[in-house]
Parts: sequence; C-alpha cells; structure tokens
Amino acid sequence: MADARSMGARAFETSRAPDKPHVSPMCPICGGRRFIASDAGRLAKGGVPPKCEACSGLERHRIVRAMFDCLPDGFLRGKSALQFSRDPGVPMERLGDVDVSVYGGDNSLDICRLDRPADSYDWVIANHVIEHVGDDSAALREMLRVAKPTGFVQVTVPSPSSQLWTEDWGRADPAAYGHYRGYGSDLPFVLANALEGAHGLQAIGWDTVIPTRWEPVYFFSPTRDAITALGMALKAGGFPVLAASR
Repeated sequence: MADARSMGARAFETSRAPDKPHVSPMCPICGGRRFIASDAGRLAKGGVPPKCEACSGLERHRIVRAMFDCLPDGFLRGKSALQFSRDPGVPMERLGDVDVSVYGGDNSLDICRLDRPADSYDWVIANHVIEHVGDDSAALREMLRVAKPTGFVQVTVPSPSSQLWTEDWGRADPAAYGHYRGYGSDLPFVLANALEGAHGLQAIGWDTVIPTRWEPVYFFSPTRDAITALGMALKAGGFPVLAASR
C-alpha cells in the first residue's frame, strides 16, 4: 500500500509547462484570464495550467476566496485578522486591520506561542501553514486563544482529500516540502483534542478555473452559535458544509 508521502506526491504531479499562458475562465481573485504552470512546473489534470498569471493564485487560493466572497459583510467588513503567510485567497480589501506574520520574515510569530493577548482577533487565518509545524495541536489551541469569542480560525492544508488517514512523520521531511505530516480527510479527528470546547465545520469548495479540483476548508470558533451562523452563510452560498466537531 502506498504511504502518505507517495499519495500526497500524486496530488502534486508535474508535467511540462506550456510555452504560452492558457486562456481560461476568469480568476475570482483578480479577474485575470491567463493561466500558467505553477512555479514547480505543475499542471492540473488534463494538462491545464493552474496558476493565474496576474495574481499567482492557485486552485487552493481560489477555493478559499470563493468561500470568503459568499459571506455577507457582517462576517468580514472592518474585522480584525491575524494572517499567517501572505495569501492571495484572503480578501484583504474587505477586512479591517490585518496583522500578517511571515515565518522568518516580517512580523514572524511563533504560532505555538503567540505573543498576542487572548480574544484579540475576529479572524485568524492559516492556509497551508500547520503542516509545517511540529505541534499542530498547540498551533490550533493558540489560534483559538487569540480569536475573539465570536471570532473564527480558518485553516487549510495540502490535499487532505487525497488520502483517508493522516501520516505524521515526526520530523520536517525535505522530500515533502518540509511538512511534518501528510493530512488525510481525518483532520478534524486528528485535531479534536486541541478544540477544548471550541466548535468546527468543514466546507467543500471547487475551483472555478479547474472544476475537477475540490478541497475542504476548515473553520473553527470558540462559540457554537458563531460557527453555526457561519455554516448557514456558507450553505446559502452553495457550499456543502459538514460538522468538524462534536
């Protein structure tokens, strides 16, 4: 049976990049219509280039942006946020003050020991971050700690739909982009102990440029009423929503 790293690698298979950008449906992030291979030369299934030439958005960025775009202004307009790593999928123009932490760079924060008071942010956003963290449970606990009682933590990880079970390798694997683990669709169970009374959901999104690509996006909140309201808004926006906590 293939291990998690080999299964994860299939999700990142590369092909030769085309010589010219591919004209595709419109990028929901920037409105661009020209797409190229990723920086590693990866093409999506069928040889379709996934990267927007204008904003560098990939499938995962567009899936996250589509979910944010469906949310009413009450969830986002003027809200404070802590964002780990720069991410074109995050609608900065709709948020208020955004505290961006870039690992090893500007405002670099230890995600497992955040130098921020409790209840500080309406949103804490970490897309493709916790797979690089040795203690992902500690990271989620800290993100929930600094989220306001009615705030949200939004998380994605690479291709959890590609395998059932999470494989933790106990170290950062250079052959797997420095990841400590390859997550499976069991992620809510893997991180369940970190919730400590918080609540979660997972919403399923499809890329608008490459519609065969779908991924779950995870949302957590200290308050059940808040996560329920968010789930209803995502459902109204056409996204399937599943519970990710008890």
